[in-house]
Amino acid sequence: MGRKHKYNQSDIKKMIGLYNSGLSTKNIAKTFHSSGATIWAYLHLAGVKFRPKGKMSTSTISTKEMIKLYNNNHSLTHIAELANTNQSTVRLRLIQAKTKLRNQSCAIKLAIQIGRKSIKKGVNHPCWKGGRYIKDGYVKISIGKGKYVAEHRMVWEKNRGKLLKNQVVHHLNGIKTDNRIENLFATTRPLHHTTKTLEIYEKQIRYLENELNKFTPNKRAI
Repeated sequence: MGRKHKYNQSDIKKMIGLYNSGLSTKNIAKTFHSSGATIWAYLHLAGVKFRPKGKMSTSTISTKEMIKLYNNNHSLTHIAELANTNQSTVRLRLIQAKTKLRNQSCAIKLAIQIGRKSIKKGVNHPCWKGGRYIKDGYVKISIGKGKYVAEHRMVWEKNRGKLLKNQVVHHLNGIKTDNRIENLFATTRPLHHTTKTLEIYEKQIRYLENELNKFTPNKRAI
């Protein structure tokens, strides 16, 4: 093996799987942009028991029938089951017959369309994060049917009433993910970054100083 081809354990495992599925070292080499000899060497080092030369997986249906089934929207997996073979063999037969294969996106859309696959949403989706995610620093909460709202606005309206169209909710301590009601203040957009907002900060600081003085009565608040 030359220096050009260095494969990790994951690659070698994939090579073994492809070989055991019926593909030849030459066809496996195309997947890895390598040579049949290189693939053979890696399989040999991995202790793979080689098939007699030229022997591949057989199937119970012809390539012509496979093409017909595939063009009639059957998946590679389904065709493999009907042919009593594996998916790699079906794929190879179709490629050798110069059949244009569907890409992954088209395959998924077709599977959903004919009912072989269902769309997973919400808690059933593998990427579900409990209905919360952060966008631009703000926490977004799911309210169902794929819709999300800003958590700070939802907390404010739940505790203080519905916001007006020109109102925004400000975080007093500047931490956008701290959505405790005592850390939220509703103001208008024009006043959001003006002296009025600074006054709000000053009131909050005085409040915190008074709270601190309760625990350190003999010391001035910092």
